Amino acid sequence: MFPKKYASGCEKRKKKRRLEKLIEAQKGALDKFVIKDSNEDEQQEEISNLTVDADENVHEGDRIDNDEVGKSIGNVETVGNNCRTSDKPMDSALFDIYDPRNWNTLDSKSIDVLVKNGPKRDASIVKGPKDKFSRRFSSTFFTRYLANQERIDRDWLVYSNELDKVFCFCCKIFKKGGGRSSLVNDGFCDWKHLNGRLREHETSVDHMSNLKTWREMRRRLTKDERSDKVVVAQGQLLKEKECWRKILLRMISLVKFLSKHSLAFRGENERLYESNNGNFLGLIEMLGEFDPVIQEYIRRVLKNDIHHHFLSHKIQNELIEMLASEIKTRIIEKINESKYYSVILDCTPDVSYQEHMSLILRCVDVSIYPIKIEEFFLDFLAVNDTTGKGLFEELQSVLESLDLDIDNVRGQSYDYRSNTRGENQGTENDAKTLSQARSLVESELCDFEFLVATVVWYDILYAVDPVSKNLQAKDMLLDVAIAELKGLISFFEKYRDNGLTNALHAAKEIASELGIEPLFPQKCVIRRKKQFEETHDIIDDPHPPPAPEELFRVNFFLYIVDRSIGSLTQKFEQYKEFESIFGFLFSSEKLQSLSDMDLESCCNRLETALKMDDQCVDIDGSDLCIELKVLREKLPKEKLGAGGILHLLKMMGSLPNAFIAYRILLTNPITLASAERSFSKLKLIKSYLRSTMPREKLNGLALVSIESKALEEIEIDTLVDDFASKCAKGNVSLLT
Repeated sequence: MFPKKYASGCEKRKKKRRLEKLIEAQKGALDKFVIKDSNEDEQQEEISNLTVDADENVHEGDRIDNDEVGKSIGNVETVGNNCRTSDKPMDSALFDIYDPRNWNTLDSKSIDVLVKNGPKRDASIVKGPKDKFSRRFSSTFFTRYLANQERIDRDWLVYSNELDKVFCFCCKIFKKGGGRSSLVNDGFCDWKHLNGRLREHETSVDHMSNLKTWREMRRRLTKDERSDKVVVAQGQLLKEKECWRKILLRMISLVKFLSKHSLAFRGENERLYESNNGNFLGLIEMLGEFDPVIQEYIRRVLKNDIHHHFLSHKIQNELIEMLASEIKTRIIEKINESKYYSVILDCTPDVSYQEHMSLILRCVDVSIYPIKIEEFFLDFLAVNDTTGKGLFEELQSVLESLDLDIDNVRGQSYDYRSNTRGENQGTENDAKTLSQARSLVESELCDFEFLVATVVWYDILYAVDPVSKNLQAKDMLLDVAIAELKGLISFFEKYRDNGLTNALHAAKEIASELGIEPLFPQKCVIRRKKQFEETHDIIDDPHPPPAPEELFRVNFFLYIVDRSIGSLTQKFEQYKEFESIFGFLFSSEKLQSLSDMDLESCCNRLETALKMDDQCVDIDGSDLCIELKVLREKLPKEKLGAGGILHLLKMMGSLPNAFIAYRILLTNPITLASAERSFSKLKLIKSYLRSTMPREKLNGLALVSIESKALEEIEIDTLVDDFASKCAKGNVSLLT
């Protein structure tokens, strides 16, 4: 390494003399720019000449520092620009459309610009100047704090630093006539009472109407701009990827296909063009028949031209984990945006008799239009302790690992039934089932009692089936579920009285067609053996044995109907208990039918039901009552359900307590259908031949298969980049 060279003393003195000569030549240059009647063009020419002279002086000295010369010339240009600026009249404030002083004289075009861009807020202003009472404006007034600790930005509030006053942007722009509020006219500067004044103003009808007008107009003005951005984004296609990235895209597509359809990946071996090598390698071979990228890739693999490829089971598992992780991340983001969510749990054993608990989370997605109720599958949890305490501890641990606050759970749906395990579920049980089936074919199908039972079951299931399908919908509302259950209970009560008579009539018609005698079989009466010192009077039953038809009615028909009525009534009572809290929010018709006193009572009852402690409060009952009164005036004439009202509240954007109440209402689950549906995927994925599958792979495949819609929203190119970085850390090059 060469030593650092230092300039000699002679060179340093020459450099100093050149610099002093340059500074001496620039003396008096600023006097040219302070002449009041000078022409701007002449000044520009003088600045240019001065700059040229400075450049010539610099070129004369080869070793003069360029930084020092640049600083000197920059100072001259800065002063010249300042002088030219000072000659112009300072009237820019008169044409500033963002200044509240000019909002009373704006034309329609200026208003459109203001509405589209919104008011400008100086982020550097934290506190304003003090008034004569030593009070001043603070930036904390821009935020509204709700009872449940949520924050709402008052984007309509504007602070004028020149006037030291605050204004309401939307009310000042869209005011009708002379407004009485200082926030609308000359501005408000009573800092002591500003909190109360803002609270009163933002709940007023005029402010809410003006705020709605502003947002609708802004949405209309930005619609064309958003459309242009979408077209531009779609037109910007990605350039052609490198060879390995193209291959990786195809690999991810194959993993998506197999995971979505719950198909196995591996076979008996992991070699190309060998029998029983699995679905994944089989699809690679199929693509190689017509895809030139895969053809070249297979050729290089077979000739050992490459040492790293994506055909092993480890790479498959990493791709599955990557897709599942991306889906889970998106689900967690949606739940955190919604804040409130409900938990749906159900348990079942798999083929290896390991108990699994399906975890489903339900929330309301308000970020899309129309507002949608979502139920997301997250995990199959291995359960060892099936007690209530054990299941809760497992749930709490999982929610903490997912960074979800358990205090935001506002509903639960849980049903656990212990499943019998043991050796009798093997071949002996299969033989017993086969024996029962043979007996059914030989005897019971020719029995009139069996025909009547079949007709009864047909009538019951025919009535239950549509209600069951409706209740399984994710967006099922509680008021609709209550109406469905009420109608089903009414059916069973009527069917209990005359259902058996109609079933007997229908069974007799079927029996005549099949050639079966329409009579119930007589059953033997079992009499007790006479004991010592007992007479016949004691043993013999004075009452004759009941008729076979009556025995069928009591032991079969009434048993089924009464059990059904009892189960439905129990579920109906649970729904009614929930209705007593949220019932007044079910529809616009119920909301408008309440008096002010009843509405206040319902709001206070809802606040009490949602209050967990003094620090955690979701809504304020009094504020909710005021907001619902305002909402009733804004409701359309046609009947709206809870979902429609929630969408209207989102469009208004000025009733936060009502918005929270309807979000919590729609968050509560109705049934366990989503958890039951996840078990069908569990049986497809963890089959008999894949019973030793690890839990991580099981959860990854289940998440990709069940949440396939979320999988379609994932950007594959982003996943390719993420996976490429992981491979780089593992010393696997994608480009060689």
